[in-house]
Amino acid sequence: MYTPQRRFPRHRIEAPLLVRGIASARSHAYRGHSTSLSEGGVGAIVSGELSPGQIVLMELVLPGELQPLVVRARVCYHNDLQCGFQFLGIEVKAQQIIRTACAMT
Repeated sequence: MYTPQRRFPRHRIEAPLLVRGIASARSHAYRGHSTSLSEGGVGAIVSGELSPGQIVLMELVLPGELQPLVVRARVCYHNDLQCGFQFLGIEVKAQQIIRTACAMT
């Protein structure tokens, strides 16, 4: 069985998050929490209707940070409550915050 290699290693990080759909006429906000984090994206449990390919705005409260990290992301998969998100156009400062959080695990 072929398993593609990931560009960035995953790290187990539990952190609260909020996901808002930005590319639809209806703008819903869904609460959840991350299960894994990498420099390229986040795995999370989110209760809400998300579709693969959907662009969302995510607020992620990482350990040690006082303010939520706000990033755009694409929904890669949604299976029951499990979701995978790929970060899009992430700023340098946000990348540094994510790297620091990943290094702490």
